Amino acid sequence: MMSERRLYQVSLFLALLGLAVSGYLTYVKLADAPMICLEGVFQCDAIQQSAYAELMGIPVAVLGLLSYGVIFALLVLQKQNAFLEENGIGLLMGLVFFAWLYSMYLVYIQAFVLEAWCQWCVVHEVIITLLLIVTGFRFKRYLSDDDFEEA
Repeated sequence: MMSERRLYQVSLFLALLGLAVSGYLTYVKLADAPMICLEGVFQCDAIQQSAYAELMGIPVAVLGLLSYGVIFALLVLQKQNAFLEENGIGLLMGLVFFAWLYSMYLVYIQAFVLEAWCQWCVVHEVIITLLLIVTGFRFKRYLSDDDFEEA
């Protein structure tokens, strides 16, 4: 089984990857720039221009960028602050789980409402799913106190 340190490193990598993907999507949305998309396979413009690309007037890409930013900050600050050292993994688990749930809602929208897919959205959904799995392992270890040492 992977050590806590390795799981922590994987979490950091996934959070950085999520920041990169959501940062790109945020740039494309806010700058109204053309999106790199594998045409014929994906319909990125259909997703980007849909009513589901915003939540209460805020681009979903911006929400993703903010979420990954908070996830990354929680990971980095987990050992720097007594409160986060004690509660950081629980906060992280809750945030990642909520982000994953919202992402699965967006998968449903892509598949059954828009009947179109965006490659960048799919990459994000894979990243957040992997992050949920890794965070879940870390959280389970923390709850069982089974060799859980902060990285």
